[in-house]
Amino acid sequence: MPQTMHTLRLGRVDSGMPSGSIEAHSKHRRKSSFPPGKFETFRWDSFVGLRTVSQDTDTFAGLSATYISATNTADCWQHLPVTNTDTGASIDVTATDNCKICGDSDLYLSTSAFKALNAGSLNVGTLNITWAWPSSSGSSSSVPVSSSNSVSVSSSSADSSSHTFVSVAEAVTPAPTTSSVSSTSASTSVASSTSSTASAAATGSSSNGWTLSQSLAGQNLINYFTASSGASDNSGVTNYVDNLISVNSDGDVLMWVDTTENVNLQNSMKLSSSETFNVGTMMIFDIVHMPTGCGTWPALWLLGGGTWPAGGKIDIIEGVDAYVHNVMSIHTSEGCSITQNNVNALVNYTINVASNVDCCPYADQDQTCATTSTQTNSYGSGFNAQGGTYAIQIIEAGIYTKYWAAGCVPRDTTNGSPNPSSWSAQTFFSAINCAVGTYFTDLALIIDTNLGGTFTEGGQQTSCASSTGYSTAASYVENVGSAFSDAYWQISSINIYSQ
Repeated sequence: MPQTMHTLRLGRVDSGMPSGSIEAHSKHRRKSSFPPGKFETFRWDSFVGLRTVSQDTDTFAGLSATYISATNTADCWQHLPVTNTDTGASIDVTATDNCKICGDSDLYLSTSAFKALNAGSLNVGTLNITWAWPSSSGSSSSVPVSSSNSVSVSSSSADSSSHTFVSVAEAVTPAPTTSSVSSTSASTSVASSTSSTASAAATGSSSNGWTLSQSLAGQNLINYFTASSGASDNSGVTNYVDNLISVNSDGDVLMWVDTTENVNLQNSMKLSSSETFNVGTMMIFDIVHMPTGCGTWPALWLLGGGTWPAGGKIDIIEGVDAYVHNVMSIHTSEGCSITQNNVNALVNYTINVASNVDCCPYADQDQTCATTSTQTNSYGSGFNAQGGTYAIQIIEAGIYTKYWAAGCVPRDTTNGSPNPSSWSAQTFFSAINCAVGTYFTDLALIIDTNLGGTFTEGGQQTSCASSTGYSTAASYVENVGSAFSDAYWQISSINIYSQ
């Protein structure tokens, strides 16, 4: 691919935001018009490693749609050599489409990549860099950069506008929790209140012996689930109802939280599948937006049959409050544990407990077997900046999960012929110390947004109390319903495969 002159870009800080926030415009796909006026800009508390899909300490570069886009993903994740021509410093960066303000000839570097090229500093007069695809030769560009606490970047090619960046370390570190599960809520069929329908991109064929069994989108997705009713579990302050769901004009399913002020329990939704799953199941979730904000506890998970914890539980997506790191965990009856091989196999995830800890919630001080993503685009506001795709495989060899930011999803997944052997799973729970077919049986798929609760209250004390003015998440949820306009799911499709 021929290379032209490239201009380094960094994120733009809006002076009207809180100090250290980042603003960028969504490119990958149009967010829903619900709630109104929420999707022109997106903000994060931290940019360091923001939305990177790199597996090499967050040194990534964003390229324009000329090179990488949702329909042109062949070069996504390629490692590019970038060189400071003044000092000779050279690094490999991971190519992504995270180039929010780029023209066709622009290059967008993460701050860790920038520092690596500039002796750890963001202070420089002019940074001359070259980059090239591995099979081509580079050409240089000059990038004027200001000093002090921000980096001002102006183009030396087509675009002469300037942009500034401030890097702020993230304040909240996710902690693992164990959630008990009760089944006291009554269930009803989901109200069919919409007329829009959409079909998923799946074709019904796959590789590695996988066959499409369910392609869920739009009203078809809604009808597949049953809505719970009644109070939530885990000390939440949620009342589950069946009417906070619809299909938007794009065919995406929206499921939201009520925003009524001053209530005893805030209305929300919990969907459960009547169909259950066992070993030989793969699921792929195309998600545009997930609930976020203080007081929220959304999850996408699988719950086994029988009395808890028999049948097992797998949290595919889980977090609380302002987390931007996904927590993926398993819970089982006694006798299942994480091996050191599990720990060694983690990519972009860290283990929250030592190896050989029992995954039973009633053993080993209730620690469970949880992992936390190191990627700040895997959950919450970081995820919502672009959306993404989660996948899970449940096979005899173990349980595998994978996450891709939107625009970097492999073609085999988007065209409905998934080839999981090529994915390089990010988390892997081996069957060596945990026979998957024994500990995970008759799993129902559940999507919900709990509010308050045991997990959420921990985050309230460490971060949300000061920002909300409420000492407990429960009080905040009950009194400030208007704060939950961003607490909604927007799901494009769920494709389920069997083997």
